[in-house]
Amino acid sequence: MSDHYLKQELYQLIRKDNTIFDFLQAGSLDGIWYWDIEKPENEWMSERFWEVLGYDPSLMPHSPDAWQDLINQEDLKVALDNFHRHCEDPDHPYDQVVRFRHADGSTVWIRCRGIAIRDKSGKPTRMLGAHSDITESMQQKAALKSALEESKERFQLAAEGASVGIWDWPDVEKDERWWSPRFYTLIGYELGEIVPSMEGLKYLVHPDDWKGFEGAFAETLENGTPFGVEYRLRTKDRGYRWFQGQATLVKNATGKVTRMVGSIQDVHDRREAEEELRRANARLQAVNQDLREFAYVTSHDLREPLRSISSFLQLLYQDYGGCLDEEALGYIRFARSGSLRLQSMIDGLLSYSRIDRAGSKQEAFDLFSSARQSVSELSKLIQENEAVVEFLGESPTVFGNVDQITQLFQNLIVNALKFRSEESPVVHIRSASLDCSHDGGARYLGNQSFCKIEVKDNGIGIDPEYHESIFKIFERLYPEKNHEGDGIGLALCNRIVRRHGGVMGVRSKEGEGSVFYFTLPLAVGI
Repeated sequence: MSDHYLKQELYQLIRKDNTIFDFLQAGSLDGIWYWDIEKPENEWMSERFWEVLGYDPSLMPHSPDAWQDLINQEDLKVALDNFHRHCEDPDHPYDQVVRFRHADGSTVWIRCRGIAIRDKSGKPTRMLGAHSDITESMQQKAALKSALEESKERFQLAAEGASVGIWDWPDVEKDERWWSPRFYTLIGYELGEIVPSMEGLKYLVHPDDWKGFEGAFAETLENGTPFGVEYRLRTKDRGYRWFQGQATLVKNATGKVTRMVGSIQDVHDRREAEEELRRANARLQAVNQDLREFAYVTSHDLREPLRSISSFLQLLYQDYGGCLDEEALGYIRFARSGSLRLQSMIDGLLSYSRIDRAGSKQEAFDLFSSARQSVSELSKLIQENEAVVEFLGESPTVFGNVDQITQLFQNLIVNALKFRSEESPVVHIRSASLDCSHDGGARYLGNQSFCKIEVKDNGIGIDPEYHESIFKIFERLYPEKNHEGDGIGLALCNRIVRRHGGVMGVRSKEGEGSVFYFTLPLAVGI
């Protein structure tokens, strides 16, 4: 293809008009030089050549000697070697980066390119060259290299001092990897004793864990899902141990995964402790289940003979009471009272054991509706005590067993009436904001939202010394002659709340009434 006419036209303008040449060399290059190879002491350098180096062009001679003292001597050797090669072979490029000393003492990086002008026989007679100032880019490159070296050093120090082992897969297209010294230490091997590779990993990972490990690895590479897996690794002296593996991906501008970096952490002791805790919990649950079964069966089996005893005592009193003196009658009344109290305790124990036995229905319901049902069922007792039960705040929708929560409110209201002061009983039931820092509520939050309910009365109150013991089964603070009861009511309330995942407590002082509070799971998202 012939040269474009505009190119030929430009060449003609350069030949005819020096201003065109001056414009090109001033605007496109950072210096031009033209050297007479046949008379090597003569070399012309453009003004820009010297300005880039910080010198006044009018004071600088047109001679190679003028710049050869300014160029780095090692770079000069490279330039001269390329010059001789280029003269011998036109296809060998004269192109190198050299350093010059600026007039202020700093270093100027120059890309120096040139072409030999040859006679008809091919002998070089002249050398035309051009300079490009690349100082800024070289400084940026040097700063980047320094930053990378510093970053690499920090990473190396962190990898050696960390409690985790670091691994790096710098190119996911190749099976070449790097394991930190700590990685080897964790598995008990010497540095490099096992080659960092997929084959090396397959040797280390427990056979039962390999499929899951490999699948998670592939899933991360393919879909970018987070890699977080626990698996066993073969150690040199301690058998297989559990490790937690984490990894992150590095992608290029197109989003393609190019690199993967991760870590391993020994979690064997934690896993062993968790397993032992699981076994202990299983044993404890089995024991608790046996105890519940025992309590239920025993209580159930005791009811009939106890009922017979009570009935016979009643018959004895009715049929032979006239034949007995007052002391004997007192014995009968005392025995019957004891049997009735024992009957009440057995009924309470049965109710207590049924809380966990029952396959109770769980559903969302309005909490205050359940509380109002309790008030309705206790209406006669409330009227007899001239009591008032009021509801404050909005009623939350909770998730649980309606019958058990209704029983919970019944017990608390009865408790308020039973332990009343001289004033008419007033009971306030209200929903309150859940303070996660108070009363242990925070440990039940997790991903589940809870509400807090308070049942406040103006009764005789409870000494803070007994705030924990009152929730224990059969625990009584007052003699039965003063306040009837079997010591099961509050224990039953606490068991119902805990079965729903909540907590229960009390705020009270003697003579100042009581506030019983508990948390229940909200029905949000259920």
